[in-house]
Amino acid sequence: MLYDENNILPSSINCAPLADLDLPRIAVIGNQSAGKSSLVEAISGISVPRDAGTSAVLNPGIDQSSFLDQSESDLKQMNNQLKFSRNAVCLDLSGPDLTDLAFVDLPGIIQNADPETVLLVEDLVTSNIKGNCLILVTLPMSDDIENQKAARLAKQEDPSGVRTIGVMTKPDTLPLGATKSRDLWLDVVEGRRFPLHHGYYCTRQPDDDERARGITAMQSRAAEKEFFAKTAPWSNSSHRHRFGIGNLVANLSKTADPNH
Repeated sequence: MLYDENNILPSSINCAPLADLDLPRIAVIGNQSAGKSSLVEAISGISVPRDAGTSAVLNPGIDQSSFLDQSESDLKQMNNQLKFSRNAVCLDLSGPDLTDLAFVDLPGIIQNADPETVLLVEDLVTSNIKGNCLILVTLPMSDDIENQKAARLAKQEDPSGVRTIGVMTKPDTLPLGATKSRDLWLDVVEGRRFPLHHGYYCTRQPDDDERARGITAMQSRAAEKEFFAKTAPWSNSSHRHRFGIGNLVANLSKTADPNH
């Protein structure tokens, strides 16, 4: 999957390396299958490939019809090329209510691949979360936080945790009997474990079945609100302002641009 950069920038600014621009920016990182793409879509309103096993392959420099004349061996050789690229896909959004902000969707961090690919992805991630970048680290609750490489990379680049916001995803994947896991994650979002300056948020995005049924953004937000209102321990938490994509987006707007 190519990594893309959704840039909310004035149209006069070209697509330059974002780490070199002194603009407020948010980079979204996470392990593969962490729910990162669904989170990006919920925040930005831009649809991105997010189903399991889906990749976005972009090559606008080659006409699609040229592939029809390729032999099977040629196509196999092309498949041996790097699965990731340092090239960026940039979208310039402008409007009266938009601020100068770079929003970076980075590839999911992988571990079970050839060493060259693993290192390339990690370098892409770390090179884009330096400077004044606000790091949005996606943390699926289906895995212990200590096991998640994205959390370790964020801590490596932001040891004091002043630029990092944790976003807990997939709360609906925790089994009903997983009381200990639920309590541990509740300790995280309420600031008792792995504290961060900006804290943590928890979101619930549509699952595969809901997306297949064509759930709308409005329906998704309603389902998320109902989930946190009716599901323990979230329904009993004193940190309800930390639940839901709406609360996360409101905080991001203030944190990324305090003057907005």
